[in-house]
Amino acid sequence: MTGIDVMVRATDRLTHEGAVAKLSAYAQLNLVRPGSAGSGTLLLLAGQVDDRLLSSMRTWHKTAGGGELSIVLVADGMREHQILRAVNFGLVSLLPRHETSFDAIVDAIVAVGTGHARLPEIILRCLLDQIRGLHQHVSTLPATTNAALTTREIDVLRLLSDGLDTNEIGMKLNYSDRTVKNIVHGITSRLRLRNRTHAVAYALRAGLL
Repeated sequence: MTGIDVMVRATDRLTHEGAVAKLSAYAQLNLVRPGSAGSGTLLLLAGQVDDRLLSSMRTWHKTAGGGELSIVLVADGMREHQILRAVNFGLVSLLPRHETSFDAIVDAIVAVGTGHARLPEIILRCLLDQIRGLHQHVSTLPATTNAALTTREIDVLRLLSDGLDTNEIGMKLNYSDRTVKNIVHGITSRLRLRNRTHAVAYALRAGLL
């Protein structure tokens, strides 16, 4: 039986080397070097989930061509506002680091290979709540506001979702601070959103980021 190709990444070298040593003993897996193939299954070992980790997930997802990278994440926790972003970037399984064994990790990877996701119930409930909220919000918008965001607006929201402030976004896109603020104001006004955080959440839920 051919093993499942899986790439291993970790937020520190010691964890990475320990995981590779342990997982090498499992016949179900075929460990490949990160970067040797863009798509496939990625095992990601981390502590707390933060914006830097999510940004890395987004980069790997884009490198894989989008939709072809399945991430099994072992981490200590994830906040509600991070969940949908992680799912958009390929997250299919989340295992709590403090109570997960290598046997459980391998089981999750094998499950991914058969098309199954393993997400904690609290995350599934959160995703369902966010989808319901999106449907309710979109249904209340005038038809003229349901149009897709412009490329410029998406570029700004994407950088906001990566944690950049107005000045940093302006430097990245070669815009003035005023232009960036006007773009964000235009989005929130047209779509009747409360603030820039709500605008980022809206774009994520709509699949625009």
